Amino acid sequence: MPLSQVLAWFFILSSPSRFSLWKTVSEVASFYCAWAVYKRFWLGDVMEFGYITMGCLALASYYEQRRASMAGTLLVLANFLVFAHAVFTASAEDLAKNAKGSTAHDAIVWAYIFKVYFASSIVMWSTVLYKFVKVPQSYPPIDSADANRFSSSLQV
Repeated sequence: MPLSQVLAWFFILSSPSRFSLWKTVSEVASFYCAWAVYKRFWLGDVMEFGYITMGCLALASYYEQRRASMAGTLLVLANFLVFAHAVFTASAEDLAKNAKGSTAHDAIVWAYIFKVYFASSIVMWSTVLYKFVKVPQSYPPIDSADANRFSSSLQV
């Protein structure tokens, strides 16, 4: 959890252009989608719905669709915000007991790490949404922009 979050933050904050933003968000969302699929279908976590929201965001950003990417990011944020009250109002002991079935020291440490991860995720996906909002609407998809630049450089 902490390592994936640190790497996701690093990649998202270090994407200097809109091309790398689309690519980065697609890759980060794909990773979290795959993790959610693993949790939902292999571990049997019936409360895991991140594969839907992260999958939508991964596809929208892969295809460089600005509005769909913003909508996908809003879905991801909504997924986090639905559970935010429960995560932030519960004590670490209660969170550990409900999620891990234990109040042992390692479960309580996990609960504190989870709370930080959860808050960080809300801020990170809000940052992604902000970056998508800042992409001008008039920008063509990367492929057509690159094709136009290439064809204009061939003209004499």
